[in-house]
Amino acid sequence: MSLTSPRTVGIRSRARAGAMAAAVVLCLTALVTAVAPYAEAQEATAVTDSGVYSPEQAVRGDEVFTRVCLQCHTRKDMSSADFRLNWNGRTAFDLYDLIRSTMPDSAPGSLSRDEYADVTAYMLKLNGMRAGTAPL
Repeated sequence: MSLTSPRTVGIRSRARAGAMAAAVVLCLTALVTAVAPYAEAQEATAVTDSGVYSPEQAVRGDEVFTRVCLQCHTRKDMSSADFRLNWNGRTAFDLYDLIRSTMPDSAPGSLSRDEYADVTAYMLKLNGMRAGTAPL
């Protein structure tokens, strides 16, 4: 007489199948997690190559920069190698959000969202980012 019944064997088989399925899901999750940053970087490159702001927006940003930002900053400050080094690998939204939440120094958040976006677009232009057809 066998110590394992057909029912016990069936339960063990289902447990092994479940463990294998879990392992496959875990491996696929690890693969997707590893590939996702590469895919996001490729997508970001495609977007920046096609332009992330409109030329008109950069012109408006230049006007706001001249009226508000030049009181404390120079255009060179916003387009120097140090500036680019500090922002390398960060998003346009990161720049927009920092400007919106901290500038102007005397009254952070006092400009409209559009004015902050326009200034961000102008700063992208100053740093050699290509203009596109849609505003930031």
